[in-house]
Parts: sequence; structure tokens; C-alpha cells
Amino acid sequence: MHLRNPYRTPLDFQALAEFYPLLTPLLNYILWIQDIISSVEGKIRGLDIGTGASAIYPLLACSLPDNLHWSFVATEIDPLSIEYATRNINTNGLTSRITLFPVSADSGSILVPFFADLESGFDFTICNPPFYGSAEEIKRSAENKELPPNAVCTGAENEMITHGGEAEFVLRILRESLRDDIKNRCRWFTSMLGKLSSVEVVVSELRNLKIDNYALTQFVQGTTRRWAIAWSFGDERLPDKYARPISTSLVPFIPLPTTLRQRVTLDTNQIKIFLSQILSSINGLSFAFSDGNGSGSESETGTQPDDVHVQWSGTITAFENTWSRAARRRSKKRVHAQLEVNEDCPEDKNRNTEQVAASKKKRPVQSMDPEHSGHVSQEQGHVRCDILREAHPVPILDKDLNPKLYPSTAPSPSTSIVSKKEELRPILVCRIDAGILEPTTDSQPRYKIGKELRGPESTFLVAQWMRGADRAVFEGFWSHVCRKLKSFEE
Repeated sequence: MHLRNPYRTPLDFQALAEFYPLLTPLLNYILWIQDIISSVEGKIRGLDIGTGASAIYPLLACSLPDNLHWSFVATEIDPLSIEYATRNINTNGLTSRITLFPVSADSGSILVPFFADLESGFDFTICNPPFYGSAEEIKRSAENKELPPNAVCTGAENEMITHGGEAEFVLRILRESLRDDIKNRCRWFTSMLGKLSSVEVVVSELRNLKIDNYALTQFVQGTTRRWAIAWSFGDERLPDKYARPISTSLVPFIPLPTTLRQRVTLDTNQIKIFLSQILSSINGLSFAFSDGNGSGSESETGTQPDDVHVQWSGTITAFENTWSRAARRRSKKRVHAQLEVNEDCPEDKNRNTEQVAASKKKRPVQSMDPEHSGHVSQEQGHVRCDILREAHPVPILDKDLNPKLYPSTAPSPSTSIVSKKEELRPILVCRIDAGILEPTTDSQPRYKIGKELRGPESTFLVAQWMRGADRAVFEGFWSHVCRKLKSFEE
């Protein structure tokens, strides 16, 4: 062999595997992260928990052409791994975008960078936790396999073993994420999982903590199967295709759907007309329709259903629940209270003559003086008007005087300020698509609704929950719309 041939020295495949791991399954995780934060505009900041000697996740993520605006803080406890990770980051010229954050195993916290800078946060966390709880567990796992491994295990001990195994490690992250000084400073907390049993443990704890805003996915590469989980304390809701993987083994653990469907016997143009009438009758709600995929990017307007040929789309924003029965009852009570005040307040009576005329049958407000009753003079009325306002405050029903309750167009959540400290955020944002179910093939089963199989001639109205903290608000709104729409079909 030639003296200058680099292969005169045999390759150390174990060293290569340690510092240049198989990228495909790791890339799947990064691409899923891209999906779940696709609505974020501007710079993206991630936290890699336990980056390892290769710092592979930050290096891989920052090397993607779509991620030029990404940066990372990467934690690591092993000094030797920190040394090699520093070398890898420098070699790739990414020192301006990847910051190593050495931590101590005795720190008692995993999310240490959150405490180092209390003013900033992260868009996501990423983690590939140690799989095993002990060296004995590693040995038992190897003995239980029918076939020998087809790759060399190269992880350092701290990368493979942690007390309680991967499930306990992720549960520690979950418990720390509950802190008030952390939970609202990260959009999505995520982690890879190497065991299906760990998925069950983590999902069970999420449900015990009443955290319903979570997502699951599954990565399959050859004979290797991995899972990832994400949870959030924000109000952004992910499309089902990112949060509810099609996997029989995951059915007990997937979150409730954010996409609801309704089969309609009307054609799509009729649906658009009738739906506009229904939505126009709901106070405090704004909506906009457009042909095809809707206006704006998918990150702004949600994602289009994969199995429906969409004719038109719409985005609906609500800042108050005014459609439920309870809300309508409260509204009536407010109107009645306002009318009673107006009857005894001359200046309000002149301003709301129509409301007063509609309330002639209501009893007159009695004198505040127990020794007097019946009608009072105008001067007394002015005094009692002020007293009543203080004793029975009611909201102004005039939309010109109180635009927050009845916005004509949906203000941007980032710019609509209720006060200096609080943003006016919508309680519900959803996307609606109307279209025809796409033709199916033998290899693609038709969409199942209840116990019926609908053919490609079916017209569907599809609602995708995009933003909101209360699932009952979304389901109640959709039920109200479908019930009203049903009356047009009869």
C-alpha cells in the first residue's frame, strides 16, 4: 500500500460510530421538531439536554438549510464529552449558534439553563435520555435478544445509564417543567424514548397532571423503533398528523384529536353561504373564508386535510364564548340588568330608547329609601342611577363602546393589549375546510366515521383546533355550528 494512502492505518470503526453516529433516525427527530414549531416566526432557540461527545442534534439541526435561524444551548455533565463536543462545534464553524453549557451531576436539576438566564426562554427542548437504569439491565436486555446486535454500542456510561432508566429521566424533566418560572418559557418540551413501556409511563403521568396538550410520534428505521413525546403549557394545538401517529401499539396513549369532521348533504357553495349566516349571528367572533388552501401559510392557517379535496377554507377567531346555552343565559341576564338600570336612569334611557321600549313590561325600580316607593323625580333618578351603577355593575352592551366584546375583525394576539401586563388572547382559533373526500384505493381505506364507511362522493366539513386552552370550548363551538347547519339540511 502506498505510503501516503490514509487507509494504511486501519479504521477504528468503534471511534467512528461514537463520533459519527447513524444520522437517519436522529434526523427524523429533528424534522418532527420542525413540524411542531412551524408556526414560530423569526429566530428559533432550542435546548439540547445531554448533548454527548458528538453534539449531534445541534450540529445536525443547524446544518439543515431551512434552519439557518436556529441556535442551541447544549448541556453535558461528562468532561471528556464536553471536550470532544467543543472540538466538533468548532470544526463545523458553529460556535456562534451552539453554546455548550457544562452542568454538574449534583446540581439537582436537569433544566439548569432556565435558571441561568431568567429573562429568556426556549422554543423547544430536545433529549435522547439514557435508556437503562443499571448495568445489569443492559446485560439482561442483550441476553433477551434473539439475534446479536448489528452495530457497536459506543455510548459513555452516563449516556446509557441513569437511575430509574429513561422513563424516570423524562419524568424528572416533566416535573421540573411544571415550575411557574419554567413552564411558560418554553413552547414544547420534547424527548426521545427507546421503549414503548416508557411511553405508557410518561403519558400516564401527563394525564394524571391534567396536561392534555401533548403529542406522540413514532420513528421506524429498519428494525429499530423509537418514539418521541412532546408537551406544552401553551394554547397552540398541533394537527393530528403531528400528534397522533397511525400505530396500533400507540392507540391507548395518543391524545384526543384536534380535527373533527362532519358529513354534510349540502354542496360546498351552500355550506359556505349557510355557515356565513351562522357565524355572523355569533357575537364576539370573526371569520374569513378563501378558496383552496386558505390565506397565508399553513403555519398561520393550520394544515389542510390529506384525504379531502378542499374547495374553500376559513379561519375563525373567538375572544369570548357567546354561543353556549350558559353564555346566552348570562347575556340575557346582563341585558335585563341593563334595562332595569336604564328605566331608572334618565340619561341612559335617552341613549337606549329601543331597549327601554322593549322592556315596558318590566317592573319599575323601587326607591332606595324604604319609606318611599313608586315613581321618583328626575333629580332623585340621577342620584339613584349612580348608586345602582356601583351596586350592580354590568358590561356595556354597545359594541361601539366596548369593542373588546364584539371585535369586527380579529385583532392579532401579539398586538391586542388589554393592559400593560396582559394580552388579549383569543379563547379559540380554528380552521374549517369544506370539500369532497378524495377517491380511495384498495391500499388506502376510506375514512371511517362512527360505524359507517363514507365513499368519495361525501362532502365534509372539517374543523381543526389551532389555538385554545379549553377543549370544551372547541367541541362546544363545533357542536353548535353543526347543529345549526343541520337545520339548513332539513
